[in-house]
Amino acid sequence: MRNSSSSFLALAAACVVTAWPAWADDVPDSHQHATGNVALFLSLQNIAHDGPNDRLERPEDLWGTGDLVFAGNRGRWRALGEYHFGPGGESDMERFQVGFEPVPDTLLWFGRFHQPGSAWNNEFHHGQHLQTTITRPAIEVWEDEEGLVPQHLTGALLESRRPVGPVAGLQLSVAVAYGSLINADGLSPVDLLRRNPGSHRLSQSARLSFLPQYLGSSSMGLLFGHHRTPVYDPMLGALLDAQLVDLHVYGAYFNHDHEPWRAIGAAYYIAVDLQNATAGRREHLACGYLQLERQLHHGLTLFARHENSANANTSRYVGIHSDDLVTHGNLAGVRWEFHRHQALTLQLSHLTTVQSTQSAARVQWSSVFP
Repeated sequence: MRNSSSSFLALAAACVVTAWPAWADDVPDSHQHATGNVALFLSLQNIAHDGPNDRLERPEDLWGTGDLVFAGNRGRWRALGEYHFGPGGESDMERFQVGFEPVPDTLLWFGRFHQPGSAWNNEFHHGQHLQTTITRPAIEVWEDEEGLVPQHLTGALLESRRPVGPVAGLQLSVAVAYGSLINADGLSPVDLLRRNPGSHRLSQSARLSFLPQYLGSSSMGLLFGHHRTPVYDPMLGALLDAQLVDLHVYGAYFNHDHEPWRAIGAAYYIAVDLQNATAGRREHLACGYLQLERQLHHGLTLFARHENSANANTSRYVGIHSDDLVTHGNLAGVRWEFHRHQALTLQLSHLTTVQSTQSAARVQWSSVFP
């Protein structure tokens, strides 16, 4: 059965954008000036590895991806979209959201967006050029990369930033929206371009951040997520012995940016409640990572990251859903930024997953235009 709620949300978002210029008529003429920006992110990469890990052999690992990001402002209205495409006909409208700013530094968004309870994905979207490393931490990967946590929600998102003292600030992001369901492809969020079989349930997600500098890039804070994910694949339902997976995610993170150094770290505790018609099973696991970066001269940046997890090997949810979750791993590399927002990155890694241990070498070219 088609998800009528998610279809309505997609249609509503499209209607808002269509009516956007007319809705701005209530803004004074002095604030009617419209602005817009478009950026195209491209990446090409290849990989050599010594392990049997099939996840390392996805088309995007052997070729590349593109990401088109567009944003517009008119008066107090905002619009933001992100279209991702890759080899083999892969395409998805990763974000499509329309927002209204009732007061300065407070935005109410409607549409599909990245859930605020992620430390990494609120800093770096699908455009590879934004992040220093080629790969993201395992606990932060997207749903279509066998991610454990829903990362795309469709509904309402409130973002607000307020000053604290002369230079610091607090930022709060809260979302109530439709999340993912579990089918043969794993976690499947609401799709704005294709039919949505099944019925998505509501998710709640939030992030509370302290900003040492109100307009700076450093922050630290707490993360929360509650995701009710129905199981629609009979085989996965039998392996899980569950018709519903109830995820509670609690986390803390920091992002300290003090040139020439940068440090990014996060720790998550995930409670998994596998529910069926008669009983249930509870699991829990913990995941975390720490990444350090050091800028050098001539556009060079050295980086290293350590990842770890606990109880992943005994989790039924991890075993059927993401058996490539990193239980212990290290990576390091160097990135060279050159000529008009282009970069070459070399990354070496040695990872132990639920399934195997493998080493890999990756090389990537990435860029953003204009």
